[in-house]
Amino acid sequence: FFFSSFVAFFVLIRRSMANNFAACLRTPPQKSTRAATPGRKPPIPKFNSVKSPPQGQRNSLSSPDAARKRSVLGKDENIQVALRVRGFLPRENNSELAVHMKDKTLQITTTSGEKKLFTFDHCLWSNDSITCESPYADQQQVYQILGAQLVDNAFKGFNSTIFAYGQTGSGKTYSMYGDGTGDPETEGMIPRVCKALFEHIEAAKDEGENVTYKVHVSMIEVYLENVFDLLNNKERLAIRGSLETGFYVPGLRKFEVKDYSGIAQLVQRGQAHRVTAAHELNDSSSRAHALFEIHVKQVTPDKTLASKISLVDLAGSERVKDSKVDGLNFTQTCAINKSLLNLGNCMEAIVERAKNPHRQIPFRDSALTKLLKESLGGNARTILLVTASPTLVDSTQTLVALRFADRAKQIKTHAVINEDALQDAKEMSKLVQEQYAARLKRLQDEMEMDLRQAQIHEKEVELEQEALRIKEEKEQLHAERESSNQLTTAKRKELEEREQQLEEQYRLVLQTQQETLKQRDEMNDEASRIMAEHNERKRKKQEEEEERVLTLEKLKTLQEDHELLQQKIEANEAAFQQQREALQTKLEQMAQAAEAKDAEWRALELSTKAHYEGELERLQAGEREKQDQLTQECEERVLGLQAEALEVQ
Repeated sequence: FFFSSFVAFFVLIRRSMANNFAACLRTPPQKSTRAATPGRKPPIPKFNSVKSPPQGQRNSLSSPDAARKRSVLGKDENIQVALRVRGFLPRENNSELAVHMKDKTLQITTTSGEKKLFTFDHCLWSNDSITCESPYADQQQVYQILGAQLVDNAFKGFNSTIFAYGQTGSGKTYSMYGDGTGDPETEGMIPRVCKALFEHIEAAKDEGENVTYKVHVSMIEVYLENVFDLLNNKERLAIRGSLETGFYVPGLRKFEVKDYSGIAQLVQRGQAHRVTAAHELNDSSSRAHALFEIHVKQVTPDKTLASKISLVDLAGSERVKDSKVDGLNFTQTCAINKSLLNLGNCMEAIVERAKNPHRQIPFRDSALTKLLKESLGGNARTILLVTASPTLVDSTQTLVALRFADRAKQIKTHAVINEDALQDAKEMSKLVQEQYAARLKRLQDEMEMDLRQAQIHEKEVELEQEALRIKEEKEQLHAERESSNQLTTAKRKELEEREQQLEEQYRLVLQTQQETLKQRDEMNDEASRIMAEHNERKRKKQEEEEERVLTLEKLKTLQEDHELLQQKIEANEAAFQQQREALQTKLEQMAQAAEAKDAEWRALELSTKAHYEGELERLQAGEREKQDQLTQECEERVLGLQAEALEVQ
């Protein structure tokens, strides 16, 4: 406060002196017509009071020019793509192998016999029943290749993301979480990353590093385009968006963890709340996408780093004719395939945007793409883990996943080191001090120039008064010499010497006055140059301020438009959700009605069948009775005819 007051006081003095100096330049000093009083100095000009400039013309430290955010920029990097081929399942022991791997190249054979080649950053062979030219990669080797760099990036201050993609039953959840038995050898990516994270923290504490670590975790699920908090009783949340932070989930709880056991319990809790179901292709199929985030904050005396690790387990794509799902499972399959389709469309749009900057990216088409926006071409180092089945039966779905991965290779991300507000505040304080120091030096220079101008002006007045005094004294001596004819030769000689001395003094005064005038002209030129520079800086500052105001107005307008659009989108989403729920209710009612009709038809069929069977038995019994009567009548007639024949004989 005192420093700001001191600078403001100097600014006021400098402006007052500049205005007074400009007035002196416009009105040169007039020669005095009266003799100066001996021992009296000429009056010093008073400074005029100057009003403070308008608010828009002040050099505000909160302007965009003064604000500077310190961030260590990284370089553009392509998304890393890794392919992992799982082993045969028990039901696939007699299946034909469709993939062959060598180093970073994969060859797949389609059902039509066509062979296709793909190249990725990492190719991992996890089929222990068949050997190939690539070495076998278990869970630990997968972590060493992919997961270890996530931990390193987190402690360097970079955001990192890895998401598993593939068809249902290809091993995504196994790669990310493990088999759930607790066996250390089969643990997935998430448990191993968490262990390595806290091992690094414990090692840093043992070495005595002056670093404070804070770790928070969260876990959300995207189910039927709705977002749920898996760690908070599966509370339903909404996705919001802003120009500053992008998409975010308000109300999402982040739990602070101190060790691995705490984070392991939270992972188990979240896994227990996930939606799974069984169908023809997978006994435990994930019916929703899961996003597990680890927030790491490192506080040191010099800086604060805030990083994030996002571990995404995507639900698997599937074909309904293969999985043979119906009812709710069919609805889940449609939602999963739609969100994965939107994810592929966003990736394709990002690739095309490199050639066409006006290409729009449809992140708003699904909840999944909103949450993964930062990981796709944003501030993150991203890894795509594609899991694939080795069988020929699944080669069509495997080929779709490989093409998806081949498209993802072309996406570039730009990760930066995320430094928190502590370092920014220090840098801002340093910048403010530098600005104040430069401004103070400029004010001191201007004050020194103004004082020099005042001294020159004072000296000019003194020289003018001295020249006037000498001239008056010379005229007085000349009058005395002409009026007195009785002066002696000695007195006349003394007067002549005195006159010569006065002439010499007058010449020196004139010479000094000319030099002073020359200095004043130089100072006037220097002052004119300084005033011109000051006016130019003032003009530029005004232009920058006007441009800043226009930019702020545009940003405000865009923000209002964005809020209106967001409200419309939310209203449309709510209406769509209501319509979908109503339609779902109607479908359930129709299904119940159809089941009731089926039951009635079955009952009617049974009753009709029983009726016709009874009628058939009755008719058969009547026919048998008639046949017996005819038989008896025939026998009786035969006996009668035999008796008549005997009688005739």
